[in-house]
Amino acid sequence: MDTSKGFAVIIVSTVLTAVNAIVLPVALYVFLFGFDVLFGIIADRIVNRRGFSTKKFLRAIVLLLCYSTVNFIVASICYFTEAHHHVDNLIRAITIVCSIFYAQNIFKNMTKTYPEARFFKFMYWLVSFEIVSEIPFLKKFMEAEKTDKDKGKDEDNSKKDSETT
Repeated sequence: MDTSKGFAVIIVSTVLTAVNAIVLPVALYVFLFGFDVLFGIIADRIVNRRGFSTKKFLRAIVLLLCYSTVNFIVASICYFTEAHHHVDNLIRAITIVCSIFYAQNIFKNMTKTYPEARFFKFMYWLVSFEIVSEIPFLKKFMEAEKTDKDKGKDEDNSKKDSETT
């Protein structure tokens, strides 16, 4: 009896130690999920004059479930390949990347709700990577890509016109 209790304590403490490393990033993500839903509801009520949107809420739940599934798969792969010492860093990286999307949506809703608040506009601009368009060499590259893409569309349209005549 004492051996089984000791064995149970060892298993529970091992699981809690493994989970403890990823609790904070997951809690942060759930917190951002709640903020996203809250500010989405506020923006819909104030700006769009609509009530609670079940479609948007279900989309947020699906995103949360996708995040949880990816974390579970990554953790499982790490533990089965004996790379378990990397799982907390991978979970944190996944959380940071996914949190940027939530932060972008939160600040977008805040700029809709408070259009005169410059802080929310700046934070939305920063989080949505609009700052990247201000880098001179990247701006030139993006313009060159756009002109190349437009040239390709023009050539495709001229081919279609010649085929139809």
